[in-house]
Amino acid sequence: MFWRFFADFIVLVHFLFVVFMIVGFLFTFAAVVGVYVFRRRGIFTRFFGWRVFRWVHVCGIGFVGLLAVMERYCPLTILENLFRRRSQNGGQYSESFIIHYVEKLLYPDVHPQAILIPTILIAIFTLSVFILRPPWREKLRNIAEKL
Repeated sequence: MFWRFFADFIVLVHFLFVVFMIVGFLFTFAAVVGVYVFRRRGIFTRFFGWRVFRWVHVCGIGFVGLLAVMERYCPLTILENLFRRRSQNGGQYSESFIIHYVEKLLYPDVHPQAILIPTILIAIFTLSVFILRPPWREKLRNIAEKL
């Protein structure tokens, strides 16, 4: 029971991390579209913490991209599998209703290339935007606008 709880907790943390990565990509994409297509700064560049969000997101996407290129499993997946093995009694796999469906979203039954290629493309896009429009440049622009 103890190990099963930790395995379920790791699945939820992993799911939230994936959601954070996807939402971060969508925010980045929306900000780029707003700046370069409509020549307006988007709402995402104005809210407090955008620079921190970008730093955390770019570190996360860099890590995910590196894992994808190296064809390694995420450490959260390895940890979850370890806890699942420790929680097994007689080979029975008992899971909760929510975890069952979260795992289906987190570990889809698709060819690995279907996940690898978009992950690498998203990582390249996000890193490119981070390099071309670094967070400290936005901070300088905000200071200049206030003067």
